[in-house]
Amino acid sequence: MNTLTPYIKANYKLNSGETPVYIRLYLMQKRVLLPTNVKVKSNAWSHTKNQVLASDPDYKDKNLQIKSSLARCTEILKRYRLQFKEITPELIREEYKIFSTYIDFYDFMEKAVQTKKGISSIATIKKHNAVLGKLKEFKSQLMFSEINLEFINSFDKYLKLKLGNKTNTRVNNLKIFKSYLEMAVRKEIIKQNPFGLKKLSRQKVDKINLTSTEVNKLIYFYRQEQFSPNLHKVLRLFLFACVTGVRISDIFRIRHEGIYNGVLSFIPQKTLHAKSLNIDMPLTPFALELIRDQAPQRISGFIFDRISNPHINRCLKDIMDYVNIKKTVTFHSGRHTFATLFLEKGGSVEVLQKLLGHSSIINTMVYVHVSKKRIIDQMTLFGNNL
Repeated sequence: MNTLTPYIKANYKLNSGETPVYIRLYLMQKRVLLPTNVKVKSNAWSHTKNQVLASDPDYKDKNLQIKSSLARCTEILKRYRLQFKEITPELIREEYKIFSTYIDFYDFMEKAVQTKKGISSIATIKKHNAVLGKLKEFKSQLMFSEINLEFINSFDKYLKLKLGNKTNTRVNNLKIFKSYLEMAVRKEIIKQNPFGLKKLSRQKVDKINLTSTEVNKLIYFYRQEQFSPNLHKVLRLFLFACVTGVRISDIFRIRHEGIYNGVLSFIPQKTLHAKSLNIDMPLTPFALELIRDQAPQRISGFIFDRISNPHINRCLKDIMDYVNIKKTVTFHSGRHTFATLFLEKGGSVEVLQKLLGHSSIINTMVYVHVSKKRIIDQMTLFGNNL
């Protein structure tokens, strides 16, 4: 058993007049000194108790740091002993330097996610916890030392083959994973991010939106009440998104109390804790009709009843099949539809930015490219005026 002893070189002093404190041990008949990063005046050091005396104003913190260094050495020696491995002076010096890589990554990430509560949105917290859950499913225990490019690639393969995640979902998951490793680098837990130069490129996906004709077809079927009560309710929610651009996360949070003089005011959940960006959405007559249809007698509380997102998307597939719209429509297509039609009907990008609640107009500009009809119409107008 190695004896670990806090130790100072009494005859060695820094320019500050202090002496560094080391952990001393002997391996292979060689003396090994490991730095504790504690410095002390020689007259404030007890050679009998091997600790900093109370005459040093920071003696409690310094002694605590020395104990931490002793625990680090003990853990390294224990790990090698249990694995029946021989440890050399060179190895323990290297292990001592990178000891923090043996910290439990899951414990680190869980605590880091907790600190985001009240700062990041609820949706963001859920996404990060979902990634943590996937990592735990892939490997029940994970130390920082086990995370390398090979592990990252194996996890990516697991997301693709085992969980069936598509490219953009995998990229989003890996970016979240990477962000916590970057946090660990900033906290000096690890020296560099194992992701290195690994490229995380999203696959370009066309935003699915409906044309004005397709929306009018849905409105016709909605007013004819040709669907089951369940499908009719889902179609009402989707049409509301088509004429307001409200996200599904906000559809179930908006309240009657937020409507005044035909304007719906709410703070998007996505920026609820981050920017508190308020949206004032003037409601069209059809949007007000949809609200009345939901519950004619309801004048307070939540406007729409909650339905799960997967269930909504399954119902939307059935609805589109019934009305013969050959597009892969999800609920978010309603938001894309609103943005595209708003621009096609002459709305400005600046106003659309406010209505969608985008903090940057760059996010809104994507709909300028989506609106192919607007390009064709304006080129036609250009050609007719030559």
